[in-house]
Parts: sequence; C-alpha cells; structure tokens
Amino acid sequence: MGIVLFLLLVLGCSPSPPPTLKSPTLQSFGDGALRRAGTHQVTQSPKGQITASPYCRIISLAPSITEELYLLGVEEKTIAVTNYCDYPPQAKKKEKVGTLLEPNIEKIISLKPDIVFASLAAQDRNTINRLEKMGINIFTFGEVKNFEDISHDFLLLARMVGEEVKARKFLSGKEKEIKLIKQKVEKLPKVKVFLELGAKPLMTAGRNTFINEIVNLAGGVNIFRESKIEYPRVSLEEVIQRNPEVIILATMGEITEQEKDFWQKYKNLEAVKRNQIYTLDANIICRPTPVRYVEGLKKITEFLHSEEVLTK
Repeated sequence: MGIVLFLLLVLGCSPSPPPTLKSPTLQSFGDGALRRAGTHQVTQSPKGQITASPYCRIISLAPSITEELYLLGVEEKTIAVTNYCDYPPQAKKKEKVGTLLEPNIEKIISLKPDIVFASLAAQDRNTINRLEKMGINIFTFGEVKNFEDISHDFLLLARMVGEEVKARKFLSGKEKEIKLIKQKVEKLPKVKVFLELGAKPLMTAGRNTFINEIVNLAGGVNIFRESKIEYPRVSLEEVIQRNPEVIILATMGEITEQEKDFWQKYKNLEAVKRNQIYTLDANIICRPTPVRYVEGLKKITEFLHSEEVLTK
C-alpha cells in the first residue's frame, strides 16, 4: 500500500471532457490563479497578480515541479529536492530535504531558500502551515484537473522564476502535438480501456482525473469513467463485467511477470483474446507536467491504435 499511496500523492485530478487547448493569458494569473494555487507567500502586484522575482535559491517538494524547473532551465538555482525527485537524472545529485509526506523542515530552514515550491498533491496543509510559521517563503500549487491546469501551473511557475517566454514557446509546441493526435484518432473506433494503477487492491482512474482525459484524447473509453472517486478501488468482477478491449498496467515500481500474466487466465476478456495487455511506466502517466502528459498520450495512443497512427 505504501507504493500505491505514493502513486496517489503524485497524481493530479481532471475532468473527463477533452481539454480546451488554449494557452493561459497573462490576465489568467490574477486572483483566480492565487485561489487555485492555495497557500502562498509570493510577491504580488496590487491587482493580485504574481510577479517574477529573482529567486536564486529554490527548493522543490514535488517530482513534477522539479522536472519543470529543469525544463525551464533554472536547475542551477534549484538547491534541493525531495528523495522522490529522480528525473531528470541530474536531479538525484541535488541536496535532499526528505520525503513528500515528511519533508525535513529543519534542513529546509538551514538551506535558507528564497522560495519553496510545494504541491497539495504531495504535501498536506499541516506541513505547509509549519513551513509558513517558520518564516519560509512558500508557494503551493493546487491539484491539477486537466491539461489546461497543467499548462496554467507551468506558466505560473515560469513567471515566478523569470522564464515565461520560454514556457509559452514550449507549451505552444505541446499543444500542437495534442491537437495533431486528436485529429488523427477522432474518426477511429473508440476502444474500451482499463488502466490499472494498483494491483493489490485493484485501482484505476475515475472521471475527475487528467489520466481519464488522456485516455479520451487517445481515442479510448475509460471503463470506470463514471466513477466520482478520482482513484477508486475496483473489483476484479467489475473489470470482467465491463470487458475492456485493452488493459494497461501502470503500477509504481517494476511490473513483474506474475503481474503481467495475471490477466491471461481470464480468457473471455477481449483484451486477452486480442493480446492487448501493455505495461507503462507510471511516472509517465502520473506526473502532471506538459512533457509527461504528451508522452503518456502518445504511448496510450500507440497501445489503442498502433504506432502507425502517429507516424501518418
């Protein structure tokens, strides 16, 4: 359960409809951005808009934030990360400040950061409040609900570290990739998908997750899309009854041959009949960054429709 708990901590959440592929404007970084971001102590203009500051000592408390700091080219200013921040590989060499649930507050204080970036998908409010009470300058991002939210937060982060132009150019490219995939699959038959996020117990993504959104964009139909619970536990009987045509195993850690073979005994499942059981690195699908989102979308599109769809 520890691995599953970690998985849930790094996940965001999203609605099921396809995203509106619009880059947030400067005006979108006003009061709404501050409300959605949650707890914060950052420089603001009189209108409540977040302004860039010359942060030279940054600490990241979430793997997705660490990845984005590297994407923005401010890794030299990033002085410390959590034990789980393992990508890109260079991040492993950074000073460590504990785990997601239990960051080492004393260590953080001793490093004298200009700002700490946290996430409500990784830290609880008690931890955030403790850091604030210690006088730490902290900005906490909320849980993301779709690609639009992921883009919004990426631009917000970029603006705070002075790399907004770079972020906008980067996102423009990712949005074009998403649109192209959507165009290629929108006329193809929909495919019923079970995406396994945990094996014991069985867990998956419901409708209020950006993972469900990715499945939709890839031309799939999540067989648990109606679940109001973001990451529900489901029964084997429910999966069999819904009879997915494709099963994707995306559990944390190395997937064993035993896990791969588990579904083979259920010969009546369409996914088994079609030999459509795939494995996917959970980090690709579970870390809400623009890069991971598009990478996950491409992978799932290949699983559902073949690699040729993307190369046409």
